[in-house]
Amino acid sequence: MKKNPIRRDVPGKPVPAPAEERELRSRPPMRRMMEIHGRLQAGRFPNAPALARELEVSEKTVRRDLEYMRDSLGLPVEYDGARRGFYYSGTVESFPLVKISEGELLGLLVARQAAEAFRGTPFAGTIEGALKKLAAGLTDEVSVRAEDLGAAISFRNKGATRMDADFLRTSAVAAQAVLAREELEFLYIKPLAREAARRRVQPYHLACLHGLWYLVGWDLAREGWRMFGVTRMREARATGKGFGRKSDFSPEKFFGGSFGLWKSGRETRVRVHFDAYTSALARERFWHESQEIFEQKDGTLEMELTVGGLDEAAAWVLGFAGGARAVRPAGFVEAVRAAAKRVAEAHE
Repeated sequence: MKKNPIRRDVPGKPVPAPAEERELRSRPPMRRMMEIHGRLQAGRFPNAPALARELEVSEKTVRRDLEYMRDSLGLPVEYDGARRGFYYSGTVESFPLVKISEGELLGLLVARQAAEAFRGTPFAGTIEGALKKLAAGLTDEVSVRAEDLGAAISFRNKGATRMDADFLRTSAVAAQAVLAREELEFLYIKPLAREAARRRVQPYHLACLHGLWYLVGWDLAREGWRMFGVTRMREARATGKGFGRKSDFSPEKFFGGSFGLWKSGRETRVRVHFDAYTSALARERFWHESQEIFEQKDGTLEMELTVGGLDEAAAWVLGFAGGARAVRPAGFVEAVRAAAKRVAEAHE
């Protein structure tokens, strides 16, 4: 049996600590109840006074824990007058650490399906195990099986990152460096570049944009923020040198104003007109946090939004195959025309 903590009110004369003080230093409630569970599971028929002494809390606290285990967690806690102790009147396979409804579990299972696009990455590897632990901790029977969910709900992500061995290794190194706040060194191959360049960055954030993974970091040689495609990174390694994060960085601030991946130094407010068919499609989705919709009398709509770069916004307009038209400003209209001309020339 553990000794009670003591305090010294008078030098050289130890006195027992008050019950309230002992409880403040006692085990957390969930851990305490798990210890009670272990004694009940072992068939030791512990009583409240004995548990209070062993756990260094009051009998009132022990009785409150037992009531919670019985009434809130649904455990079959009973008292045996002949044995003068508590016991489980039924079979208990595991201690229910989590109280969750079937509807909440279904929501988590849907999230699991959504994460299938990133299966194999260090971010999705533990999701299934965590869900199994949650399911094992439920006090009620669950009729929704994870393996059946794929037949009912699915997510499709075209153009997602190709997860080969190089990507899986690089993404794991990058994720660990972001979490540990360690400088990262790697070779980087830009599109159309013939040779890779060595980069050393302070990694701040990993983002999945349009199905592709990107690392946002402070480039030490260029003294500025840069974004790197993880699939273009080679020989990534953490240097072991830590860094202090800049207080003014946030993903919302970094990506704010960008329509997709990239942004220029100047934001532009653009306006797009959608014909009748594409207006219906445009209403179905949220395109940008700055968007504002203007319904037209003929049933079509126009949308205004603030973008940090015209090229990606122009590509978005062209993606509607003529159903969307740039209205203003003139620079945006010209960017769409130039992009459309390049597409037409490529198909002559």
